[in-house]
Order: sequence, then structure tokens, then C-alpha cells
Amino acid sequence: MPECDSLIVTAPRTAQTENLIGARELSLLRPGAWVIIISRGGTVNETDLATALREGKVGGALVDGFYTEPLPAQHPFFDLDNVILSPHMSGVFGMYWEKFVDLFCENLHRWREKNPLLNLASRTLGY
Repeated sequence: MPECDSLIVTAPRTAQTENLIGARELSLLRPGAWVIIISRGGTVNETDLATALREGKVGGALVDGFYTEPLPAQHPFFDLDNVILSPHMSGVFGMYWEKFVDLFCENLHRWREKNPLLNLASRTLGY
């Protein structure tokens, strides 16, 4: 981590990854490094990240997933100039609904034929 210019967090949020990145990990980043969170919220401790940003220990952050969505109005990220906040909408794209309906219909057909479904979430993994 001391060699990173950017830390990109993509881990799924599970019991094992909740608060995966906290004050200790953030302190290991080189000065000016950016933290980019495109995973579900909760993998990075938001309080620790806000503190690191406020104190200049991290250069900036781009945050796409939050522990609580939508963010509460009093969330510390709103008071920081070195944070870019975006809605957690990575799955939505131009042909989203067409692809969604295609997948739904394919899975409905598979279910009726008692065949394995596509894109199942794993209860064991949590994603």
C-alpha cells in the first residue's frame, strides 16, 4: 500500500470484508493517494476515511457505494472538498432493461425446465 497512487476497492461486502479498509490501512497509503470505492458500502470504514481525508493523509476519494444509502444529510463526506460522490448505479447502462428482460425470460424458461439458473447469488459467499 505504501506504493499505491490509488487504492481501488472492489471487494463484495460480506462478514469477512466489512471494514476491510480502516485507519491502519489508510495510514499505509502514500501521501496524496486516492481511494476509489466501487464496491458495496461497508468495505471501507467511512468514518476513518473521512478523518484521513480531513487531515490530508489521503489526497482524495471517489465513493460509489455507502454503508447507508442514501447518505444521511449529516454524513461527513458532504463537508469535504476532496471527495467525489456518485450514486451506486454501476449495473445500469443503455440497454439495461432489454438485457434484464432477456435474462429474466431465459431463467424463467430454465426454471420451468428444471435446469440450472444463470447469475445466481451465493448464500455462502454473500454475493
